[in-house]
Amino acid sequence: MKVRATAAKVMFQVVEQGYSLSAALPAAQQLIPAKDRALLQEICYGTLRWLNRLEFIAEQLIERPLKGKHRSLHYLLLVGLYQLFYTRIPPHAALAETVNATKIMNGDSFRGMINGVLRNAQRQQEELLQAADKNEATRFSYPRWLLKKIKQSCQYGYVSVLQAGNEYPPMWLRVNLSRQSRDDYQQQLTALGINSTPHASCASALLLEKA
Repeated sequence: MKVRATAAKVMFQVVEQGYSLSAALPAAQQLIPAKDRALLQEICYGTLRWLNRLEFIAEQLIERPLKGKHRSLHYLLLVGLYQLFYTRIPPHAALAETVNATKIMNGDSFRGMINGVLRNAQRQQEELLQAADKNEATRFSYPRWLLKKIKQSCQYGYVSVLQAGNEYPPMWLRVNLSRQSRDDYQQQLTALGINSTPHASCASALLLEKA
């Protein structure tokens, strides 16, 4: 639950206080165990990538927005929505860990509300995503000013540009050929269920199917 609480605080710093993620995230990663740092990074980057879309979904489910000293709990809710909609984290684990994070954010009185909103989001996921898809700003989760500029610059191909902007970048590995061949290393990856493709002209490079 500390990962979720820390992610919510990072979101608050970036969105509300003007920090850059490259400044806020490394400091936050020092507050949690090393084994959890990759998860924290994934949640922070992902929640920001889909921020507009998640904000729209949250608006459909919350009667009153969280403000003032409880504002960081709003970002905990977005962190929960991101896990439910965009990660392979089992829904029951994402929901439980997010709700439990209210304890260490001095928001235990909001535990029931956050639990209810996330459970409703889980039940209504298809309808909520369909509603978000009706508007380009929430479908692709871009700020309206940026969406406008991209449409003006790429009038006929802007959708592909928007889609590409939301994709994860490819992950390449460079094999140390002084220690083993690329083929041997690729076989080791395959044995672990990690699929990869050799680069056509770089003898040490492998492209992972999934990062």
